[in-house]
Amino acid sequence: MRNFLSLLEKQDQKRIALISPSGHHRLAELMTRAHERRSNALVGVRHAVVRNSAIDQFIVDLLAFDGFLKAFLLQPRSENIFSDWEGFAGSTYGTPLCSGEMTSWVMGTSGTTGTPKLIPHNLASLTATTKTDLAIGARHHWGLLYDPARFAGLQVLLQALISGAVLVAPEIEQGLDSALDFMAEHGVTSLSATPSYWRKILMSPAVDSLKLTQLTLGGEIADQAILSALRRAFPEGRIVHIYASTEAGVGFSVGDDKAGFPFDYLADGGLKGVQLRVRDDGHLLIRKIHNSGPSFNGEFFDTEDIVEVKADRVHFLGRASGTINVGGNKVTPETVEAILCSHPSVVAARVFRKPNSLMGNLVVAEVQISASASTEITVNALNEFCRAHLERWQCPASIRVVEHIGLAASGKLSRTVNHG
Repeated sequence: MRNFLSLLEKQDQKRIALISPSGHHRLAELMTRAHERRSNALVGVRHAVVRNSAIDQFIVDLLAFDGFLKAFLLQPRSENIFSDWEGFAGSTYGTPLCSGEMTSWVMGTSGTTGTPKLIPHNLASLTATTKTDLAIGARHHWGLLYDPARFAGLQVLLQALISGAVLVAPEIEQGLDSALDFMAEHGVTSLSATPSYWRKILMSPAVDSLKLTQLTLGGEIADQAILSALRRAFPEGRIVHIYASTEAGVGFSVGDDKAGFPFDYLADGGLKGVQLRVRDDGHLLIRKIHNSGPSFNGEFFDTEDIVEVKADRVHFLGRASGTINVGGNKVTPETVEAILCSHPSVVAARVFRKPNSLMGNLVVAEVQISASASTEITVNALNEFCRAHLERWQCPASIRVVEHIGLAASGKLSRTVNHG
């Protein structure tokens, strides 16, 4: 496979490839800077760390390093978690690539449910599902809300640049409303976010100015409540939830406006290039048949996601590492959150464990309610609602109304908070 820089050589070099607060950047400018970086700045480099600072320089570094160095590490802007890079890289990562070798793009998992891990990919594994039709790509402006040094953000960046679309990258630190206004001003048609992030987008007054034709969800379970809410807000848009992870890469996508995925996906040949299995303990296993990338090695990979088969649908229940043990019964926080978010007064929810000497743990919930809802009435109604839709041990021992539900840097709900 060709490197990132060569993939863009046949595109219109005069086209605007990036719009950011620093201005409009043509493809020719980015590629020229990448060539200069290779010629002038990489002499004697043993390895490289690509930090998310200015988005145009971030792209230039990706173009310059891929196919030139043996490996580089992607460093998110908000974290400094990769102190072991020197040990991971070793002395060989600065040597020239041999014929046929591919550069390793090393990135960290989000760390939402545990310690972040370093995962190597390459351009082939990162772009296995990337759309490459330049005629179609030219119709799209992709908005970037994720950190591009994370897997989800990198997917948006690669999709936009390789397909010939325009990447619109607002300054997220200035606030979500400002970012949405920037994207609306510059004609964003396609946007990707976690379900938790989409809930915040739908609460923003700036959402009314967006004219989206492509909406993508990933990183968390896309429950029916958020899928239905997006359909109401964007009746003409194409809504797709993507199953992907830093470790596994992109697995598959679902675009039928329903939570979960069809049972047929579990059959051999049900998905192109991917095999799925459900283990006896409910863990979803995945194996890439083609373009497997460095983290698979042709074997089934335990995603650690727990699923449940109901009739002709497979539903996600939550992460195995995040289950709450309540008196010997296992509760997945995502299951309880999905029920809470299906109540008409709730716009977002987060569920935690609370240590308890008798039961081991109790389930505790935080909810953000709509402006028209009464706090006292809503809490009472939610307790009744949970008892009607959940098993006794799944029901929250307490429900607290908060002004907003905070998200981790990855755009996901943080699972590390302990209400002790």
